[in-house]
Amino acid sequence: MPVDPQFVGLLQILLGVVSLFFLKPAYDNRDRAGSWSFAVLCVGIGVYGLSAGLDWFVSGYALSHLVFTFRSLGGVLITTAWLLLALSVTDRLPVTRRHGAAFASYVVATQLFFWTDPLHHLVVAPGSTMNGANFDPTIGVGLWAILGVGYLATFVGTGLLAADALRSTGIRRRQRLVLSLAIVPTLLGSLATVSGVTVYDYTPLGYALTATMFAWALFSGRFLDLTPVARRTALGEMSDAVVTLDDGNRVVDCNRRARELFDADDDYTGKSAADFFPSVVGELDSFDDVETETEIQIRPDDRDRHFSLSVSPVTRRGHSGRVVVLRDITDRKRREQELERQNERLDRFASMVGHDLRNPLTVAAGQLALAEAKCESDVVREHVEAVERSHERMDAMVEDLLTLARSGQRVEETEPVELAALAREAWTHAEVEGCELDMAVPDDVTIAADHDRLLHVFENCFRNAAEHGSAGNQNAARSDDAAEHGSANPDSQARQDAAEHNDGSVTVRVGLLGETGDGLLGFFIEDDGEGIPAADRDRVFDHGYTTGEAGTGLGLFIVKDIVDAHGWDVRVTEGTDGGARFEVTGVEPGDG
Repeated sequence: MPVDPQFVGLLQILLGVVSLFFLKPAYDNRDRAGSWSFAVLCVGIGVYGLSAGLDWFVSGYALSHLVFTFRSLGGVLITTAWLLLALSVTDRLPVTRRHGAAFASYVVATQLFFWTDPLHHLVVAPGSTMNGANFDPTIGVGLWAILGVGYLATFVGTGLLAADALRSTGIRRRQRLVLSLAIVPTLLGSLATVSGVTVYDYTPLGYALTATMFAWALFSGRFLDLTPVARRTALGEMSDAVVTLDDGNRVVDCNRRARELFDADDDYTGKSAADFFPSVVGELDSFDDVETETEIQIRPDDRDRHFSLSVSPVTRRGHSGRVVVLRDITDRKRREQELERQNERLDRFASMVGHDLRNPLTVAAGQLALAEAKCESDVVREHVEAVERSHERMDAMVEDLLTLARSGQRVEETEPVELAALAREAWTHAEVEGCELDMAVPDDVTIAADHDRLLHVFENCFRNAAEHGSAGNQNAARSDDAAEHGSANPDSQARQDAAEHNDGSVTVRVGLLGETGDGLLGFFIEDDGEGIPAADRDRVFDHGYTTGEAGTGLGLFIVKDIVDAHGWDVRVTEGTDGGARFEVTGVEPGDG
């Protein structure tokens, strides 16, 4: 039964008008990515349907040619908007104003090409005729080129959607499949028309069905709520469990690691967080809408596991949610616990050594004092004094070992410490005879430090200056003596100057290095003794390094350990008056 051509025309016009009604949801959801591309797609479908329908109601070559030109405009709008929409919804390319300008320029260029066709006949060949009431064009090379670009854009957009569907899961996969299949009605209508199966153009019907499927995916299928943002995050964190929640605390998306960890099936989309990972949701409820990171312990597989839990709020075009990332830190926590146990054993060992060694030393020192009181022989007295020196050295080593046992442990808590007061306290503890302290630090200067451990730094540096600096000045004095008797060496003048200046004593100076651009401070401890040769400065902080029999080789090693534990830096250089200078940098002010 033949169909009335005008009925077909009215149907095509109606489908074109219906497509324009989709502009309202596009406008209502204009804050979502892809909404403007979808709006242009609807306009193109409307223009195409209206033009195809009007072609049944006009007569004459000129009017039919004009309607054909408008229908071509609809086709250009549809194919170009299709590609932009596919790029946008697959999150391959955010459609910016620059892309919109390029799109508009292409549309304007093609229309100029159509409207100037009478001058070049590259769109419609001169032999085009009327087939009854419809225009029957002989397609020119220019129109073939435009059609080729349109088909290419259509297939590229469809390919992007299909590829994204294969990589996706859950609701995202269903959405991608719907979008990929949305082109099918249009292609069927176009093929039926081009192949001559029917004399009527069913392409507008295909376009209308395509627009309907796109509208569902975009606005009813929650396609653009949070999924694109979540997918980018998940792909970047595939070794961790990543779950995306919407503002209703429902699962929008998750990666494979999350599904494995919480034994979730493929139907996870829309589940409440309490059902998806009940052991985690309690922590989530305590977080505000700010980026948060904490550590939790759960039993996802009947074993205690430690995780770093990171929660980041996500807002995308009016929709909000959270991206939850769980990183397994069980191995790291076990290493930390083992290190804590080792430190505890080290503390117990140090305490045991200090107690068990000090008691015999105390007894030996007492017995030695009794023996010395009754000793009348000078030869025996010399041996007693040698034993006494050995006792003193052993006592110093025990003290250094006790300090060393905790010197390298990282400083977790600091307090404001008055630098000048601490240095004076350390000077009293160090008991350095024959030395003078020159304090160049104002009394109101405070730094953030562990008071007791920083005290060891100053005590050890003061003792080092007294032991090595005084020896150097005494040598200088002896060199001066030798010079007077004609046995001077090339350095005798310098030694003589030092002896005249110090008279065998050492001056230790404490001062500030000044504040750096990042707000950190520095301080120095220097003496005017013999100094440290440049070749030895890289080794003075090594374990066991010493230049005299009295030293234990641990003093400066402990200094470096404590400085490192604070996160500071220390170096040794030449002092202002030629002695040794220790500079500590990277120190935070105590009032900050």
